[in-house]
Amino acid sequence: MRAKIQRRALILAAILFATALDSSPASADPEGLRAQQRFDQLLTGIGYRLAMGGGDLCARQVPLAGFTLHDLSQYARAEQDDARTAFGFTDAPQILAVAPASPAATAGLRADDAVLTIDGAPLPAAKPGARKSYDRMAALLVQLERAAADQTIDLGIRRGSQTLTLRIPAPSGCASHFQTVVSTSIGSRADGTYVEISTGMMTFAGSEEQIATVIAHEMAHNILRHRERLDAMGIRRGMLGQFGRSARLVRQTEIEADRLSVYLMDRAGYDPRAIVTFWERHRKANPLGFLDAPTHPDPGDRIEIVNGEIARIAAMKAAGQSPRPEFMAGNSLPELR
Repeated sequence: MRAKIQRRALILAAILFATALDSSPASADPEGLRAQQRFDQLLTGIGYRLAMGGGDLCARQVPLAGFTLHDLSQYARAEQDDARTAFGFTDAPQILAVAPASPAATAGLRADDAVLTIDGAPLPAAKPGARKSYDRMAALLVQLERAAADQTIDLGIRRGSQTLTLRIPAPSGCASHFQTVVSTSIGSRADGTYVEISTGMMTFAGSEEQIATVIAHEMAHNILRHRERLDAMGIRRGMLGQFGRSARLVRQTEIEADRLSVYLMDRAGYDPRAIVTFWERHRKANPLGFLDAPTHPDPGDRIEIVNGEIARIAAMKAAGQSPRPEFMAGNSLPELR
């Protein structure tokens, strides 16, 4: 579900997870912005672990270094003074978050570092008076992607009165885009490129492992190109998509994403049993009524599916095999039918 509150712009390594902000000024005081930054820090760490752990489960690999970036030009007019107070913005984009144990963290990059150069080159300037604009971030994306092509990024940064240059390795991982949506609603979605999770969902999930279960499921949709493939088949969404062939095929994609998410969790070093715990909590609290639609398995079915894959992973490891979903054993994706 997409909440029209505020969408944060993020970069994970050289990959930009960004869109113009659609913001509620009531949430944009300095304290609120710092609270949002903590959500972004958590998501950056989870996303990086899942993206690096995915390995050969992901057909598309890109350089990843493990940091997120934001810029004053992304903020609305009513937020910009608070953003300056919260983050110390001047004219440079800044590091919003750094994934723990990532190359960026090992290189010494810190949240709130101001980025001055990329591989020695100056950065594109924001248009004078730019507000709620994606333009500068889009240009930064291109520059970072080019810099990371050799799997190393040299960032010139300003930290207080210091000017430093940090060399950050960018090893290959899953091409993955993650962003928080600032909203009290409990929701998450995958659109083929981005994984979005609301701050309401992150609060409901609570722990890092529980949040990772949601991210892994949505990331699995993108790895399996579900939206693209459903669109190509003319599958309806909304009320008309709750019946017949459309509902059946969407349900199949949900089951596939549930199954693949177990392997993504395991490869990232998370306990896949956290997925079972999440759905047990959902069954008790039941705040996510839209997931009970005919297009989604009920929590009991999801738990059975996940437990089956957990047992399969254990058996494959015991046999000295690298765990991989059965339906992804070949080079092609399973047929939707």
